[in-house]
Amino acid sequence: MPCRVYDAGGVFFLRGGVTNAHWEGPFDWQTTADMEIYVNGGTGNDATGTGAVGAPYATITRAYKDVPHTLKHAVQIHIAAGTYTDFPTVYNEYYGDGQLSFDGVSDISNDSGSQTINTITQLGSTGMYDINVSGAAFTPNEFKEKLLKITSGTHSGKYAAVWSNTADTIRVLMPFSAAPAGSDTFQIGSPQIVVNLGASDPIVIEAKDHDSVIGLNSPAVSRVAIGFIKVTATNNVLQIKNSGAIISGCIFSSATDQKRPLDIKDSAVNFSGLPDNTKAFTLLDPTTYGMAQVFILENNGNSQKFFIDGENLIFCVSTSIILDSVLGKVFLYNCGIGAVDILQGALNAYGCYWGRAGTVSIQLGVGTNCRCAANYFGEGTDAIETAIGVSGWFNSLPGGTYSGYAVRMGPGSKLNCEAAITLTASTNELYFTQTSTASAGPAANNSITDNQGAYYIRS
Repeated sequence: MPCRVYDAGGVFFLRGGVTNAHWEGPFDWQTTADMEIYVNGGTGNDATGTGAVGAPYATITRAYKDVPHTLKHAVQIHIAAGTYTDFPTVYNEYYGDGQLSFDGVSDISNDSGSQTINTITQLGSTGMYDINVSGAAFTPNEFKEKLLKITSGTHSGKYAAVWSNTADTIRVLMPFSAAPAGSDTFQIGSPQIVVNLGASDPIVIEAKDHDSVIGLNSPAVSRVAIGFIKVTATNNVLQIKNSGAIISGCIFSSATDQKRPLDIKDSAVNFSGLPDNTKAFTLLDPTTYGMAQVFILENNGNSQKFFIDGENLIFCVSTSIILDSVLGKVFLYNCGIGAVDILQGALNAYGCYWGRAGTVSIQLGVGTNCRCAANYFGEGTDAIETAIGVSGWFNSLPGGTYSGYAVRMGPGSKLNCEAAITLTASTNELYFTQTSTASAGPAANNSITDNQGAYYIRS
């Protein structure tokens, strides 16, 4: 049963108990029915408010204190438009079948005015599309890292993440089963609920005090949802540990270079079910899963990282930040990622868009293995670069033009490409080589192995 995402920003998810890190009362206190708690930074009052729709609290943290220790029902914290400076830490345990959501209930702003789709083009088999608006005269990248809302047609009320834009074309990540049609309308804007953490500690969603089994197979894995909120911080923004989370229509933004807008360990993000994690690193059929979420990591520095540790399933994320993983196992589905750097781990990507100017799109460390299907490479220096002893499988290598090589592959590495190679690099050839090896590569449509074990293919 898929998650439900409402136009107004209400977010629901399936299963998982949540314990209240701020609860100071008896630990046997639990929900007896669904709960709705209201927050309004302008009219609310933490001292006299009750959390009712007509008597809201002023802060999100105060509202969270009313959440019982054990959830067996749906609890929604509705947050009105405005700027807030607080957000609670949430510790998860598998108690009951409860659910907790922080809902930004205001719609996005309308920064673009109403626009009409002229044509729409899918990039490969990914969730990335180019939407052309005839004669729009946009300022290039004025809508980069904002949200696009479809306002008419079959997908009316659904959202997408804006990757970039030119004067008349907007590149968007759309987690839809089918694209909108020409003549459908849309607008572009940002969430109207802003949480400014300043220099304080990041938001944490973490499973704690559970049994010794960790990761996606742990019985402690549970879910928290955050919907239609922009979270800004001076330092790191959000950490998710040993948990399941639904992040819908959100933007996470760090103001400082070399910080992490998102840090994930042993978690499932935007996934509508939790399979046995042995299935996470084989080719998955995307029609099995109901993807409806999308969120954005805003890039404010060349060295900002989206950090991954442990075993994780990540869906529908848009970021030009480098995804960095050390000894991690990462499954990505329907994501837009500027670049990825995997050190001694595993990468499995399906339906993903890669591309960031001046950066290697996929960089794999010593002993890494990867499996990538239906991916599309947009721009950068080299599309793929590997160290020693890397094993990879791609079902195809489609995409744009790279300033360097399509692929550089180190000694002892192997790559199997089962379908057409259409990616173009500045050398007009695709081959695998050790950087220090001077070679023009093999003749067209042939492959060779040199005396250092480097493998070459020319398309």
